[in-house]
Amino acid sequence: GAASATATAGRRRRRAAAGTCLVALACAAGGALLAKTPCGSREEGGLRGLSAFTAFGAAGHHRSGMAASQLTGASRGVSFWEAPAAYSLARVARAASGEEEVDIDSMQVRWLPAMDFYQKEPFEPKENTLVLPCFPLGSIAYVPGSKEILNIFEPRYRAMYSDILLSGGRRFVVPQVRQDQVEGSVKLAEVGVVLYLDDLKEVSEQTMDQIKYVCSHKVIGRVRIKRVLNPVVFADRSSYLRVEVEDIVDEDLDTDYSAAEEMLLDTIEEVDRLQEQAEPDLTKYRLQMLAEDGGQNATRDGLWSLLSAWSNYVDLRLQILQQRFQLELKQTVVSYFEKQGNVPRQVSLSDLPPELQKEVLALQEELQEEAAPLQQIKPKTISLITQSANHGERLAILRSVIGEDGKRLKARLALKSMFGE
Repeated sequence: GAASATATAGRRRRRAAAGTCLVALACAAGGALLAKTPCGSREEGGLRGLSAFTAFGAAGHHRSGMAASQLTGASRGVSFWEAPAAYSLARVARAASGEEEVDIDSMQVRWLPAMDFYQKEPFEPKENTLVLPCFPLGSIAYVPGSKEILNIFEPRYRAMYSDILLSGGRRFVVPQVRQDQVEGSVKLAEVGVVLYLDDLKEVSEQTMDQIKYVCSHKVIGRVRIKRVLNPVVFADRSSYLRVEVEDIVDEDLDTDYSAAEEMLLDTIEEVDRLQEQAEPDLTKYRLQMLAEDGGQNATRDGLWSLLSAWSNYVDLRLQILQQRFQLELKQTVVSYFEKQGNVPRQVSLSDLPPELQKEVLALQEELQEEAAPLQQIKPKTISLITQSANHGERLAILRSVIGEDGKRLKARLALKSMFGE
């Protein structure tokens, strides 16, 4: 329909530029610079963050001193609605047709049982099962069809890349990982995406061996993890995980969702229209503009491009929030020092007077209130859609989160109308 007609060739993914800590913001005007404060650099496995964290704590790559656990098996888990399969599928059908709203808050990402590191000996793979290397990456959720670059520095993941090159497989699984800080347990997400290594560059000399490889990948699919064969290595870091996996096959291949697909495209078109009215300065960031080539369809294959476009859209909204925060903070701090007759080149938060500190913290709180929902909904939405084996469910989830942004824009328009803007 109209949404499909707006697809433009040659669009590339836009990524949100990473920012700095809340008290680490450059104030270009007047030469003022708030002193940079460490943001708590976080890493997981062999991935080193490609950029600094954003002011609102963008998802990082968490390295923990993990007291461990081991996975001895995996269950399929319960449905998103915590209901028997038949009831869940019935609700999927109603949600896909728009008869029932999807409650994202009640849906849960499925996790494997906590890994048990007391199992010292690795399991033998079961006959006729697919075994792949596993590279857990914190709270990061990748979208099938996207292209990703990883910087590899840890010895165990250097070895993994050497192994996948020698074997010719060039594939590995990337699940999310969750650690319970109280219990000390570690869980992998039940479903992970499969990355295929397209290109590897040796950069040891340029980085003084801090980074070994810069690797380019294509996310080629998703798998369900059935069992971790050697969980203890995740604790002692002696090697990389190996997991038994199975392909995810949709359970509704014979179902026609063309009407639901059109509903999703209509929702995207409506949100873009609302954004033109409510945020005219941001129209270049419309969902339709961010879609990859051929992304303006919501078929089983096209949906992933739409999900990727939505992910980029969220990143850009977070970036814009941060930029606005930095501008307001710069104006607030520089204005204060200009009145004092001296604008220092750098200053830390503790150097500011109490009243100004309160203003800075208030700006921070306002940013957190706006950014936190976006920061939380993105990885969860991608995970929920990726783990689903039902196209109708995927359509309903994505339509729901995009529809929520439509509600936000309508509220913004109402406020503008109320105040005569």
